Formats: sequence, structure tokens, C-alpha cells
Amino acid sequence: MKNTSYIKKFLFIVFICILGYVGFIQAQDISIAVPLRLNEINIQAARYFNKKCPEVTEQTWYNTSIGNQVVYKENGITRQTLFNQRGEYEYTINFIGAKELPQSIWNRINESFPGFALQSVSEVQIAEKLLYFVTIIQKNAQKSLTISDEGIQLSANIILTAR
Repeated sequence: MKNTSYIKKFLFIVFICILGYVGFIQAQDISIAVPLRLNEINIQAARYFNKKCPEVTEQTWYNTSIGNQVVYKENGITRQTLFNQRGEYEYTINFIGAKELPQSIWNRINESFPGFALQSVSEVQIAEKLLYFVTIIQKNAQKSLTISDEGIQLSANIILTAR
């Protein structure tokens, strides 16, 4: 049953990743988020974040349908951390480049899908579980993969057509 919770959270994260670096969802539509003022941020979320990331000085907080989200850069990597309505940590998404992808993960991708090139990589930390959402491309094929300790799962397979 624990895996079902991770799957539901991961599917939501995949949806967020597909939306790209917008980082928020409002009730019925997607629009440009307005940063929160300090007094609008959940105090438990702010305390947790400042304790875990004291060196981060530039951070922008947003409201989402789930709770509060903070977007920041750490070690040159753009990150998003989401907290629920109670201010409890939910997950962090790191938008990393191909160079930051661990070699062991790249080797697993290359074994399963030889000849494909990395297009995008998102590293997702949910509790103690680390997942990767990877898009690879080869000529007229694009594949979206979910990679965890359990293995590689094909999330989407798109055939690209020439115009």
C-alpha cells in the first residue's frame, strides 16, 4: 500500500514536470503565479526550509492547490520544494542537466535504450525515495522514463513526425 502512495505522488510530480518550470496550479486554470509575501507563507514550511537550506538567500514562494512551494537555486541547480497545507514537506524537484545525472542511472538508460540522447532530467526526492523523470530522444522517437531503484518504467512513447 505504501507504493500506491508513492505512485500517486509521483504521477502528480510528473504532471508538474510536464508543465515545466511554472510550478503552480490554481483551481481550474493555469496562469502566472504571483510570489507570496512573507506573511502569506506557512510558518512551518518556512521554518523547515530555512533549517534544511540555511545558505539559500534567494527564494520565491508560491501558493499551489497542494500548499506552498518554494523555488530557489542551490549549487547552480534550480529546485522546487513543495509543502502541504499543514506546512509538512512533500517533495523536492531538482532540474538537473545531463552532466549531473549519476553515471549508474545513465548506464541503465543506455542499456535499455541504446542510441538515445538525453533531452531533459528531473530528480525527484519524495521522503527517502529518489526518482528520476527522464526524457530521451532518437531521430523520430521520444520516450519519457521514470527511473527508481525498482527499475525503469516507460511513461510515454511519442513518435515524432516531420512537418
